[in-house]
Amino acid sequence: MQEPRLDVDDIQGNILAGFNKDFQILVGLKINNVTMAKQWLLAIQDSIASTAEVLQFNRLFSAMRKRVGRDPHGLVSTWLNVAFSHGGIAKLTSAAEADSIPDDAFQHGMPARSGTLGDPADPSHSESPYYFSNWKVGAPDAIPDILLIIASDRLELADEAVAHALQATGASGLAQVYREVGSTRSDQPGHEHFGFKDGISQPAVRGTVSGAPDDYLTPRLIDPSDSHAASFAQPGRPLVMPGQFVLGYDGQDSKTGAVRPAIPLPAPWLKNGSFLVFRRLKQDVAAFRNFVKDAERSLKPLLPDMRAEHIAAAFVGRWPNGEPLVRAKNGPDPEMTGPIAANAFVYANPMPTIKLAPGVPPDATPLAPKDYDGRICPHWAHIRKVNPRDKVTNLGDEFDTRTRLMIRRGIPYGKSLPLEAQDDQEDRGLLFLSYQASIVNSFEKITSDWVNQKFTPSPYGHDPIIGQSDSNDRTRVVHFKKDHEEVPLKIDREWVHPTGGGYFFTPSLSAIVGKLAK
Repeated sequence: MQEPRLDVDDIQGNILAGFNKDFQILVGLKINNVTMAKQWLLAIQDSIASTAEVLQFNRLFSAMRKRVGRDPHGLVSTWLNVAFSHGGIAKLTSAAEADSIPDDAFQHGMPARSGTLGDPADPSHSESPYYFSNWKVGAPDAIPDILLIIASDRLELADEAVAHALQATGASGLAQVYREVGSTRSDQPGHEHFGFKDGISQPAVRGTVSGAPDDYLTPRLIDPSDSHAASFAQPGRPLVMPGQFVLGYDGQDSKTGAVRPAIPLPAPWLKNGSFLVFRRLKQDVAAFRNFVKDAERSLKPLLPDMRAEHIAAAFVGRWPNGEPLVRAKNGPDPEMTGPIAANAFVYANPMPTIKLAPGVPPDATPLAPKDYDGRICPHWAHIRKVNPRDKVTNLGDEFDTRTRLMIRRGIPYGKSLPLEAQDDQEDRGLLFLSYQASIVNSFEKITSDWVNQKFTPSPYGHDPIIGQSDSNDRTRVVHFKKDHEEVPLKIDREWVHPTGGGYFFTPSLSAIVGKLAK
């Protein structure tokens, strides 16, 4: 397949090439003076990262880490990404221009779509801190016009970049309405607050980044002689056309997987842009830990071997170190290492033998078996709900699943809760960030049809981690399998709560200068 050349000098960094930093500061801004805001955009334009810059740094970092066997000391960078809400674009251009941007969710904003996401949205919930009018960021009367993402290897460098941006010419035409620091956990780097390694499975985006025919954005780890090399970047990671994530490129047909021509855009400046979903998700860590301990006791009469750690892993679909249950059903396998092993599995079929490219370390662990009926990894497990892989869903088959994928760039916020500690009332959770070419068809469809409903892959309940129930008491029920029986487990609380967010558009670098700041 002829792969498209990606305009990496025009696409903002963090979309196709992640910032991948230990610290991120999110800053929400309100435009009070349009003329001054345009001056500010022109003043900071050279500080906004491009995909080319971020990709080059990431490649250098990876090469040095591979050579020395650890993260290279002193190799640091600081990146800036800028996104705009519907209201922000309307102020900088016109209401008609903002209304022409092709995504209903973006048009209406996250508070108006809160009920679709399963959030407490009934007026009877208005006293709840999780009701959209009480959000810490993005409430109906406090939606930022602009969202800045500043990322760095060091917090002090990120702080300096924020200060520099807010002191630029024209910044007095803006008001800061939100600021929050996200950081990787120092006690468990790469893990979210429930203790599970995060960000393991990402879409493998097709496309080249230079004139060299094999200079792919996503490295190819399968031997070219293997038939899977045409459609997978590595075992378990299917290649996806860039139009599923960035506007102006060919996408994929949801029924056949064939190339689908790029969706026509109402204005040229939208090309190379992407929609950003931001969700501030509070995690009740103590309640999660206590529940799985209680669940072990309640399930013991029928499932005597089901331990608390296995229940938690079943909720996620992986063990805390990232190993998928479908490849290590009895517990973490010390022999299973590396990103290939963590993604080399499907559900409806056994994982085939795939020949890896020369120089790629082998995956020596046994191949993942068929788990069509969810006896190893439950149908309702989080990673199976959000990415059914080769399993048929209510929306279609594996080709449709690929058109729903998002690129995730989230980071934890708040202090870690030590093991065995009781609830300390600290606010901690995840600053969820995702990029996609359609909020409606990706983030919202996954959330409403799969995470919160009983459609995918089979009618076995909500996602126990991020799913939200519309029942009066907000309870959910999942079923464990024992022989030919199903053992129910009632989940009488939610551990992840929405406390803010928003829908934004991340335009190209040329659009910022040539359209929004003009």
